[in-house]
Amino acid sequence: MNEPNHDPGKVLRRVVMVLAVIAFLMAVTLAGLLVRKAILERADAPEASAEGSASAPVEPEASASPDAQASPDAAASPTPGEQQASDVQRILTDFVAAQGGTWDVYYTSLSTGDTAAAQRGHDAEPRSVAASLIKLFVMGAVYDAVDRGTLTHDAVYNDLYSMITISDNSACNRLVTLLGGGDAAKGMQTVNSFAAALGCSGTQMNRLMLQPGTENYVTARDCAVILRAIYNGACVSADASAEMLKLLRAQTVNDRLPADLPQGAAVAHKTGNLANLSCGDVGIIFSPAGDYILCAISNHAASDAADTAAIATLSRTVYDAVQK
Repeated sequence: MNEPNHDPGKVLRRVVMVLAVIAFLMAVTLAGLLVRKAILERADAPEASAEGSASAPVEPEASASPDAQASPDAAASPTPGEQQASDVQRILTDFVAAQGGTWDVYYTSLSTGDTAAAQRGHDAEPRSVAASLIKLFVMGAVYDAVDRGTLTHDAVYNDLYSMITISDNSACNRLVTLLGGGDAAKGMQTVNSFAAALGCSGTQMNRLMLQPGTENYVTARDCAVILRAIYNGACVSADASAEMLKLLRAQTVNDRLPADLPQGAAVAHKTGNLANLSCGDVGIIFSPAGDYILCAISNHAASDAADTAAIATLSRTVYDAVQK
């Protein structure tokens, strides 16, 4: 058997190739370590200032000079909702200042929650004679009784419809008596308890409609509270709120809040009238720029017709301000 032929030159070339590969691998490894070190050092370094390097210390900001500081009277620009509420507040304030008698007006945006309000002639007593505005709270109390199972929907719906859409006083009195299990006084107490549970402390039912006795009372804010709960589906229940809203939208007495609004503008509302004593309209106005509540109540009017027209004008003025 022949022995393999060992070529010294060939062996040397193989050794050189192996050494070259080892050197290449070591260089790659070393380069990787250096790159990783640089990345870690950069992550730990403070951010570079606009004019300095990453490693340079960042100087603290110089204190503003007294001349450069904002004036104490300077305020941040109001949000669109705040500006809208400010515009409406000015409208309400100017409105009541131009009226005679006693007024209570209240606005709230249903998208932002911003409010505006103005009163005239109330002094320490914020309540107004309610007239048929009290029927809002009778309606809520009846739906609450249906929800509790003490009244049935079929037994009360026709009277609810008449009480709200045409302001039927007899229907209201029947519903209050049903709430009291045949006792009107207990029924009125049920209405008052329902209002108090909503946080409507200025609302009180003291007598049946067109009966002698102490007047029934509400405030514009209280009316806004129940209307907002209805709008949000939170008055008694979502289903009850939806039905109450539908009744309010079917209102047939439309000579106040809706009267001067653009054709097709939707309003869910309730009116109230007692000759030369109370004239009001409270409702939800659905508008392209956002839905809102407007409540206006006049007491001791020199002219019911004049106050009816004034509420219509106020409603259109607020509507136009909301659309800006």
